[in-house]
Amino acid sequence: MSSSKRIRLVFELKEHKIPMPILEHVAQKTRSPIKTRGSLLKIYESMNDKALEVLHKAFVKHEVDRSGKFLELRLADFVMKRNREISKVDFRKKLVGVSKAIHEIDVLGYDKKENLIAIGESKARIGASTKDHITKWLKEVEDLLRGDYGESLNNVYFMSLGGYTEDAVKMIKNSINSNGKYKLGILGPYAYLTFLEEREGRVYKAFPK
Repeated sequence: MSSSKRIRLVFELKEHKIPMPILEHVAQKTRSPIKTRGSLLKIYESMNDKALEVLHKAFVKHEVDRSGKFLELRLADFVMKRNREISKVDFRKKLVGVSKAIHEIDVLGYDKKENLIAIGESKARIGASTKDHITKWLKEVEDLLRGDYGESLNNVYFMSLGGYTEDAVKMIKNSINSNGKYKLGILGPYAYLTFLEEREGRVYKAFPK
């Protein structure tokens, strides 16, 4: 990468206050050095070309790659900025529910004590997310809440790149209350669900309003 391109990428990235855990994750995946202290400008300047390209495609150009990883990075950014207690993020980790089923979770947020407090699912597909997508996700969430994560898991996110079908909207509205609370029985565990939509590089809260 030419020095002029590096300068341009760093200049454009410095407008985006990406949380450090996400920067560290990208640095690890791209085998990049990274400063953990100092201004964002200095941190970006310390990263290698590959890391800068990944961050630029994900957060400046808002690209969607085939694997969906760029959308996952943007979902993690949204989740972290709305849950200040999150100190660590992870991606595509397998969790075991109460049924012993294994669920691969796209985005995971942990507090300082390593408790799982937030999870997210991202659908990087052009078409709208359907009732079947929502039903499958809710079953996975319920399986996790009824298991070892019921006490700590508070916030659950679902991000769709293509919006939601009419049946999916009805399913969502019938599953959560006006605050997004998803409760499993009168005395059962619960979490707050947020359904998101990304349009033209911006993340919008679809439900609850």
